Order: sequence, then C-alpha cells, then structure tokens
Amino acid sequence: MCREAWFSECIFENMFELDGVFITKQAHNDYLAEVYPFQKLSCVVSTKNIKNASFDVVFEFFDAQTNQLVSRGYQTIVYASKTKKIQRLDNHILNRIRQYQKAA
Repeated sequence: MCREAWFSECIFENMFELDGVFITKQAHNDYLAEVYPFQKLSCVVSTKNIKNASFDVVFEFFDAQTNQLVSRGYQTIVYASKTKKIQRLDNHILNRIRQYQKAA
C-alpha cells in the first residue's frame, strides 16, 4: 500500500500512462520489533541507489504511538518497456525519484 501510494502521489499519478512498467527485481525486509493486529503504524518512504533504469525504494515502519522503528526494508525497482526490455527512465521521473533520496 505504501509503495503504490508513493508512486501515484509522488512520482506519476496514473502509472498506466507511462511508456513502460516498474518491475520489482529484489525485495528485502528486516523485522526489528513485534507488531500486533490492529496496531497503528506509520511508514516513511525514501529512495537510494538511483541509476538510469533502476532504484531502491526504502520503507521504514514505525509504531505510530511510540515512534519505535519496527521494520525496515527495500525494493529494487527496474524500469522496462511494456515488452519487459530494460530502458532508461525519463529525466523528469528520475528527478522526482531523486527528491526522495535519503542523505547518506
């Protein structure tokens, strides 16, 4: 849900209008603390490892009451044509992705 909201609100409102598709190449998550059903969480989304045709979307999940970090993970996303051939992202999309790059 966080990834889709981030893409549509921050990168491109209607993903179906793009010339290509975003493909998840790799995904990883570290669970740092136990969470419970119906517990309210917040999510911070950032980016790193931005290249011409790929980037990582980083997710940090926090307990909404205590602000304790409970989970951290990422997805490596590759941009490809609709026939699944890797292609360069348009500069305006790359610039939007860079706006969310977390300082090292």
